[in-house]
Amino acid sequence: MPNGNSTKALLLLILHSLMVLILSNMTPVEAQSSRQIRYGTWQSSDLTSDYDSWTFVGQRGDQIIIDMMAASGEQLDPHLMLFSPSQRQISIDDDSGGGFDARIWGITLPESGEYEIIASSRTGLGRYHLQLVTWAQLKTLALTKPQHVTLSNESAIQHMRIDPLGLEFVRIVAEAQNTRATVLMTVYDQWGEVVTTSHYQSASTIDPIVLQSDQAYILTLKSVFLEDDRAREYEILLESSSIELLAPHKSYASELMAGAVNFHYFEGNAGQDVQLQVVREVGDVSMSVYIRSLTGEAFVASTTGTTLNTVTLTFTLPQSGIYLIEVSDGAYSASSGTYQIEYNTP
Repeated sequence: MPNGNSTKALLLLILHSLMVLILSNMTPVEAQSSRQIRYGTWQSSDLTSDYDSWTFVGQRGDQIIIDMMAASGEQLDPHLMLFSPSQRQISIDDDSGGGFDARIWGITLPESGEYEIIASSRTGLGRYHLQLVTWAQLKTLALTKPQHVTLSNESAIQHMRIDPLGLEFVRIVAEAQNTRATVLMTVYDQWGEVVTTSHYQSASTIDPIVLQSDQAYILTLKSVFLEDDRAREYEILLESSSIELLAPHKSYASELMAGAVNFHYFEGNAGQDVQLQVVREVGDVSMSVYIRSLTGEAFVASTTGTTLNTVTLTFTLPQSGIYLIEVSDGAYSASSGTYQIEYNTP
């Protein structure tokens, strides 16, 4: 009868033989071949498997932005991963590019060498576009320096830095040169957080934008609703805001359309006590009032739809800066109305 050691040796021999048999009958899986992408370029490709691998050579300290978007008509849900030369995952993203598109934003490369981008899709396969840029390559939009932008289906996103030259209350205008196609404009801060977007206003203007002098900002332009391959050209301008700030102790008349929202702005200081009064004059609109800071998005006060003729809110401002007052028809009334708005400070 075999002892314990001989039994163990026999089992190991059998296990080894089985592993050799299994491995000898497996079809080798080839490693996913990588393609190269350089700073400042777009690449288009067809995703036909689980993922595509792209490589680029980066230097320590480079700040980069990577965009992956589905080609027009494709049903991909783009997904990005970024790996360092030592194969450490640096970043991952799914939907930061707007809609289902992916964007890795403002990453500072930790070392020099060859980096790998993994482009994949949460659902579906098909054609996509990939862009890699550094902050140093971006155009600068300034008050005295408009920028010309060309967008197409294969280069549908462009980023540029914003230099307000000391102004903190500005607007950005996109003047179409040869097209009526919509361009979506979004302003991001240096950490990739959305400051504001034209999606909430008209497609051609963002007004107002509140910028802080000690921060960096990026404007992203993205083509939407492109039905052909013709390039679209735009002139992008940075200007002083056209918005009139409310003055204290002064009443302003305004019309509120049924189901609509009106925007008013005022400037205040941290710790300041404010009383806001909205007086309905004509119509049966049910007024809702919401107040927040445009710097840091701090919520201040609100009231839901009311049939009262007068809405009065008293509050203390949490910080210095520009504040937004939204007056809306909370009940989607059948007709429009008018009101007077006034804010007072001690």
